[in-house]
Amino acid sequence: MAREFDADTEFEDNFLILKLAVNNTNTVVFTDLPKNVSDALEGLVTTIVNQSQHIPRPENTIARSEKLHLWHVPEDDELVTLA
Repeated sequence: MAREFDADTEFEDNFLILKLAVNNTNTVVFTDLPKNVSDALEGLVTTIVNQSQHIPRPENTIARSEKLHLWHVPEDDELVTLA
């Protein structure tokens, strides 16, 4: 809350910025095409899936296991597709 009212503090980076403009009929419109916004959001899901590969299992710091990494989630997994 304090950061909202402090003009000298930088804002955090945003993962999504939607730009607005006023067109020639004085209507407020999005300047980004909905398809581009959709693609950006889908890209985030893909990035999360790709970055989550080969994460070491936490219990391996205590006792070694046969499985060294958390399970692989493919991009075509049902939950990923729904996201």
